[in-house]
Amino acid sequence: MKLREKIIVLVAALVGIYGLADFFLFSGKNDQGRELIEKAALDLDAYVAVASAKLAVSKIKDPGKVDYLISKAESDWTHDPFGGEMATQIDTTGKDPEAKGPELVYSGFIRTGKIILAVVNGIEYRIGEMVNEVGYRVAGITPSQVDLLTETNKKIVIYLEEN
Repeated sequence: MKLREKIIVLVAALVGIYGLADFFLFSGKNDQGRELIEKAALDLDAYVAVASAKLAVSKIKDPGKVDYLISKAESDWTHDPFGGEMATQIDTTGKDPEAKGPELVYSGFIRTGKIILAVVNGIEYRIGEMVNEVGYRVAGITPSQVDLLTETNKKIVIYLEEN
């Protein structure tokens, strides 16, 4: 055996001997640590019992309120606080008679390597290109939406239409 291997075996043997001595000889002398752990476990059980009792008392008495809150959380938000900048959304589906934007359909997302393309009205566009029919510039592309900028820098969001 080489010197390096002898040193590794010696260190491993010493660690093993120390571990066995600690387990068999020194473990009985540390009853104070075991008592602290048992006391902490009892304190935790008492805390859980008190907390569950408080929760049972403070339950909402009208379950309709809970259903209302859940339905509001799941619905679309007009002003999403997590969306970053506030987007001016123009209805591009043509369903709203008061909508100001032309009908634009985002029907596909293509990613090939570093190139990202959005299919709008059957034509592929990259970020920065102008949409032919309306003169809007493509500002951002994600799998679920395309962000367009008008001449006045208003942001228009077109969501992916799934067939």
